[in-house]
Amino acid sequence: MIDPNNRPGGPNLIVTAKTAHKVHFVDEATFAMTATIDMPGSTHEIALSLDGRTAYASVYGDGIFAKRVNPDRRIVVIDLPSKSLTRVIDLGDVYAPHGVMIDGSGTVWSSGELGNAVLAIDPLTDKVQKIDVGATAHWVVVSHVTGKVFVSVKQDYVVAVDIARRTVIDRITLPQVVEGLAISPGGGTLYVCAQSEAEFYVIDARTHALTRTVPIDGADGG
Repeated sequence: MIDPNNRPGGPNLIVTAKTAHKVHFVDEATFAMTATIDMPGSTHEIALSLDGRTAYASVYGDGIFAKRVNPDRRIVVIDLPSKSLTRVIDLGDVYAPHGVMIDGSGTVWSSGELGNAVLAIDPLTDKVQKIDVGATAHWVVVSHVTGKVFVSVKQDYVVAVDIARRTVIDRITLPQVVEGLAISPGGGTLYVCAQSEAEFYVIDARTHALTRTVPIDGADGG
């Protein structure tokens, strides 16, 4: 199974221009910009549908984490063949959505910073389910092989959410406050980067055991 969040490359590089409120399409072979779409607000992260024909992007609002300006509440839906904005999903509350991923059933998962939650969004009905993770959700990744979503919350732990039950099942304690995270293409290994130390952590996505701490040589932990 191809992980839809780590799929092989396609003909376009799709780039958000956050402060300009635009999305650009760049030809992957020539690097020429082929299209630009106006967005309704500052658009941060993008995930592709399972069939690769639709992109979902989080409209975070202006500013940055902890210095938000006009936080937003929307997910935009982009048709890739026509390179056009087709509709907007209203999340129902001002969540400042940030990280966004797709699970194996096509559900769109987004972090909701201001709601201390992750949001499971059905793109067919626009129904939004809120799962409280107890802290400021910033990034999300999906492990299809384990049926879990992992969420970084700007703390010294990562939250694990069961996709089927839509509930928090664990908080994985780590040595430092963490932020960036990624899942291996096979879905069995979670990688999480420390925010203030030059190191990252390797975690078994099935057992949630910390298996390795990897120093990042030459990096400034600050």
